Amino acid sequence: MPKNTLPRRTSAPKQPKTKPAAERPDWLNQTPEETVADPYKLEMWDANTVIQEIGLSRDEYIVLKDQLAKMRGYSVRAEATHAR
Repeated sequence: MPKNTLPRRTSAPKQPKTKPAAERPDWLNQTPEETVADPYKLEMWDANTVIQEIGLSRDEYIVLKDQLAKMRGYSVRAEATHAR
């Protein structure tokens, strides 16, 4: 192999195995409607106290849900339906 040449990849990168649709949790299948100006929150709890809180828009909430689903091996449809 010539110097400064990377080996050629012979196969596609491994994709995580996806779980069947029947195993999809409710939080992934449904997104609640907005009810107030800043309705979605990401919270970190320590025992009985919230130690950090991040307000999210509905779009940010949906993106985070989809990313978490992918990390956990659930398939995320490109046309995922989220209640409005």
